Amino acid sequence: MHMPGPTELMVIGLVALLIFGPKRMPEIGRSVGHAMREFRRTSQEIMDTFHGAIDNVMEEPRPAPTRRSTSITEEED
Repeated sequence: MHMPGPTELMVIGLVALLIFGPKRMPEIGRSVGHAMREFRRTSQEIMDTFHGAIDNVMEEPRPAPTRRSTSITEEED
C-alpha cells in the first residue's frame, strides 16, 4: 500500500483546513490522536492475548502414553 508523501500530506492538511476552519483543527487532531491510541492499545491487547494462548498451549505437557499390563497371573491348582 502506498503511503502519502510530504506533498500529499500538505494538500490533505490544506483541504481539511479549508473545510473545517482553523478553530476546529486542534479538536479534530486531538480526536484522531485519541482514536489512534485506543486502536493501538486494543490491537496490542489482542496480540498479547493471542500470544499468551499460544504460549500456554505450547507449554502444556503432553500426557504420557498409558501402558497396558502384560503380565497375566495364573492360578495353579
